[in-house]
Amino acid sequence: MTIGVERDKLAEACAARLDPATAAEVLAMAEPALRIDFCDAAEAGRSRFGGGAVLPEGTTWPHASGLPLTLLAVLDVAELGLPGEGLLNFFHYDPDLPYEEYREYPYPDLDEAGAVLAAGAGQVVEAPAQATAYLPQPVRFSPMLTLPSYWDERMEHLHERDGLYELLDEWGDRYKVDGAPHHQVGGHVQPVHDDPALEARREGWEGDWWCLLQLSSDGRMIDTQERQSWQWGDFGDAYFMVDRAAPWLSRTLMIVQQ
Repeated sequence: MTIGVERDKLAEACAARLDPATAAEVLAMAEPALRIDFCDAAEAGRSRFGGGAVLPEGTTWPHASGLPLTLLAVLDVAELGLPGEGLLNFFHYDPDLPYEEYREYPYPDLDEAGAVLAAGAGQVVEAPAQATAYLPQPVRFSPMLTLPSYWDERMEHLHERDGLYELLDEWGDRYKVDGAPHHQVGGHVQPVHDDPALEARREGWEGDWWCLLQLSSDGRMIDTQERQSWQWGDFGDAYFMVDRAAPWLSRTLMIVQQ
């Protein structure tokens, strides 16, 4: 499966559901992305969920509100087709503390609740005390072609066009795999509510926000102590947002929707 093949399939789906003008407009909105799926170690490159962070020598483990962040993923830039080289470490605020202690710490702002750290080279560093330590899970990537959600502000002027809702629903189903959670790099996000970029601006974070990584809850008990599950709130999604108007990875936010 290639993006070229997917674009042809989308053109066929648009022609079957939409009038020519609407079909052309929807096709122009399509953006390539990568779906993330679990795999065996033999099928994987260097990318994985969980495990230890890969940090350059002298780099300290990121903290927020006085507590260490939790590592969610280490992804290989070469596999993602992104600028630079090496690995990207994705962290978020999820301390391994009893609730009575956790509530004593203020929840960090969006720009501190997550972090994306690049490592051209480095060593594996295990999670410090008070950070949740997830078990490593190898992952692989497959191309997909994404469209804005029906409720995205870019689609609002098309809501009266026949067949739009059905097209978006069918195209989204194309990438669902046996009820598996949806993890994605780039492209148009699949939001629980509003577009996370719109949510960021509404909260006062101006910028050209783009979702680098979307992770979905699945409830698996996958931390090393079998006490924490892969979940945000009430089975929500986590979005790592990057400001494309700033130097690469210099401004990032983490937004959770549930």
